[in-house]
Amino acid sequence: MTNEVLQADSDLSDYETPLNLEPQQKKYVELPNTADEDRMYDHVVIGGTFDNLHSGHKMLISAAILRAKKSLTIGVTDSIMIKTKKLWELIEPCQTRIKKLEEFLMDVEPRLEYRVVPITDLYGPTKDDPALQLLVVSEETQRGGLKINELRKEKGMNLLDIHTISIIDDHHAGVEEESKISSSSFRKRLLGSHIQPPKPFVIGLTGGTASGKSTIAKRLKDLGAHTISCDQLGHLAYKKGTECYRQMVEYFGPAILNEDNEVDRKKLGPLVFSNKEHLERLNMMVWPEIRRLYTKEINELRERNFQGVVVLDAAVLLEAGWQEDCADVWVAMIPKEEAIKRIVERDRLSPEQAAKRVECQLSNSDRVASANVVICSSWEPEVTAAQVLKAWKFVQEFLEN
Repeated sequence: MTNEVLQADSDLSDYETPLNLEPQQKKYVELPNTADEDRMYDHVVIGGTFDNLHSGHKMLISAAILRAKKSLTIGVTDSIMIKTKKLWELIEPCQTRIKKLEEFLMDVEPRLEYRVVPITDLYGPTKDDPALQLLVVSEETQRGGLKINELRKEKGMNLLDIHTISIIDDHHAGVEEESKISSSSFRKRLLGSHIQPPKPFVIGLTGGTASGKSTIAKRLKDLGAHTISCDQLGHLAYKKGTECYRQMVEYFGPAILNEDNEVDRKKLGPLVFSNKEHLERLNMMVWPEIRRLYTKEINELRERNFQGVVVLDAAVLLEAGWQEDCADVWVAMIPKEEAIKRIVERDRLSPEQAAKRVECQLSNSDRVASANVVICSSWEPEVTAAQVLKAWKFVQEFLEN
């Protein structure tokens, strides 16, 4: 009879193809199908690793579904069985593979009864389920099918009809990969690439004064990111009663305090922005405490199994070295002249004061040199929003794939 064309990448074979830098040749013997060509069966079974569910897997499963009237049982290799596979360390966890299979099955044919179970030996459910009638295998796993029937015969059980599927050639295979579509070739292609993004995925968002950074952070929050404002953490860092507060009052004097004896930023600002030594001393007091606070928050998210995006909103991200804690660095920027204009309008400063504040910061060029993503807010808000959305979609695609 004519076989459909596909590959199972199944663990029902009794051998492992050795690593070979030459194109792989078929090392199996063709055996005849024992299943009637047009017959449907109440209970069908297949088995395999089903790592990184690919077209070969899907065609095998579809062929089994087409033969099944009531139920399909799928054995998914686990434990010691996967350790005979090439690069088995890269194989997805068994429960992940089972979940993907279940989702695919419900998409294809939700009316059948499915049993998707882990297996730790060649036989799986076939060794003790008398209701099974048909085993679907690939050409390279036919021998495994014969072994299953040998065991069932010894136990006095009905023999399974065997339906054999041919293998799909992989036209994109490299010389070091198998010529068939297979998960092992996919795992080889993972070598040298990022196989898992950090979770949560931390974006360090930075930019100079009036660059639109805070608005960008808000847009990212609206898109689903968890945002951490290092500016707000700075307030906590030197709140009255903290060690940082004590150091600041000791160094700068009580003149930086308001009527509630809290640090007044408006009083502190002129002192540090006009004196480089004062600014460096302040940073030495505050930055380590801010880092401790945001690290604590990220760790708490990780403990709650948060696997999304965290945005670390920090004007001094690069100056403080916090980019080391981030997977991506995003820079908000505007031309220097526009920054001065915005500061004058927003903070009611003279152009000279605004210029001095800008000069105290890293230049746009310095920031861009460390950036993975650059967003410029010089134009209308919707233009900035489009840039943010584009970058967000790229990150989401990276995390999903």
